[in-house]
Amino acid sequence: MAFSASGTAFAASAQQVHLQAHQVHTAALLPAVTCSGNGCTGLDPTATGCSASASTVLSRGIFNGSQRIGTINLRFSSVCQTNWAQTVSSIGNVPMFAQVTRISGTDGPFAQECEPVGCASFITTSTAFTDMVWAPDVPVQAVGSILQGGSQFFACVTQNQSMLPC
Repeated sequence: MAFSASGTAFAASAQQVHLQAHQVHTAALLPAVTCSGNGCTGLDPTATGCSASASTVLSRGIFNGSQRIGTINLRFSSVCQTNWAQTVSSIGNVPMFAQVTRISGTDGPFAQECEPVGCASFITTSTAFTDMVWAPDVPVQAVGSILQGGSQFFACVTQNQSMLPC
């Protein structure tokens, strides 16, 4: 069977329409991002829509001896170009802490965000995440800590060991 030039063009148009409809449908499922640049620093990644494009870029276990009791994750939003720390418990609700630090540089001055806010206490939960720091060009570090049996156990991940050592 032979197709005319107009038949071939019609088939291509139908594929393009389907692809465009899929892209519009996918875009409608993502929340609108409500911040940009350094204006995202200090804001909640979920409330701003930045978490919708997030991935874990670095991760390390938090151990009590040989028992893994949690994980510290450094999260990154590709749309917002922001990072935040996420501490996740492997043992249920426990007192925990999460902290993300950006060094001063082209992305702005030194910035540090903690959960709980203030960087001086713990929150009892199974997952804690910090507010964001905008850091597309400078390294960041994430620290997570869990209290278990009266002792504090922590782990750290960093994008640059010499500039932000763990």
